[in-house]
Amino acid sequence: MLKSFGCSFIWGSDLPDLGRTGGCAPYSRLTWPAVLSRRLKIRYDCHAFPGAGNLRILEQVLNQAESAAQDFFVISWTWIDRFDYHEQDCWQTLLPVDESTTAEFYYRKLQSEYVDKLSTLIHIRTAIDVLNQKRIPFLMTYMDPLMLDRTWHVSDAVVSLQQYVQPYLHLFDNRTFLDWSRTHNYPISVGWHPLDPAHAAAADIILPVAKKILNQS
Repeated sequence: MLKSFGCSFIWGSDLPDLGRTGGCAPYSRLTWPAVLSRRLKIRYDCHAFPGAGNLRILEQVLNQAESAAQDFFVISWTWIDRFDYHEQDCWQTLLPVDESTTAEFYYRKLQSEYVDKLSTLIHIRTAIDVLNQKRIPFLMTYMDPLMLDRTWHVSDAVVSLQQYVQPYLHLFDNRTFLDWSRTHNYPISVGWHPLDPAHAAAADIILPVAKKILNQS
C-alpha cells in the first residue's frame, strides 16, 4: 500500500472529486500520490490533513510506521511557519493568515524563522531515521524551500541537519510542486491548489524516482 502524508496539497483540496465543499469523500483520488499508486498498481491510503503543520505530519508518519507492513510512504512536508498544538484531544494549527487572537499573539511574540527551520529539520530527520530503522521505503518532497536556505537564521546545527536531510528530498524538475505547476501554467485554484492536470503530470515525473526507491528496498 502507498500511504501519503502532508497538508491540503496531498489531501486534495479543490480537486473535483471532492466537490466544492469537500463532499463526502475522505480524501481525493486525483492527487499525484494517488495517481502514483495507480501507476505502481498498489493500493492507496491518505493520512494528510488540510492546513496541517510539520509536527502533525510527523506524528502521522510515526503512528503509521508502527503498523506498516510492506508499505511505501510518500511524504510532502509543508510550510515551516505553521504551528501545531494539541488541545482537548484534537490537533489545531496556527497559520500566518489566521486572524484569531491566539495566532496574532503567536506570530507577533513567539514565532521565529530560526525555530521554524530547526524544528522542521528535526521533524524530517526523525522521520528519516525511524523509517530507515524499520526498513520502510519512502519518498519525501517539500513545499517550503526556506527550510534549506542558509542566507539567514542558520547555525551549525541547522546546516548539519540540512546536509543530513537534503539527499532524501525530491523535487519536480528542481521545483516544489506548487512552483512547478505555476511554471508550466497548470490550472491552480484561488486557494493556491494545483488542479488535477498538474497532479497527473507530477505523478509521471516522480514515477521513476518511486520505482528506483522501491527497487532498492
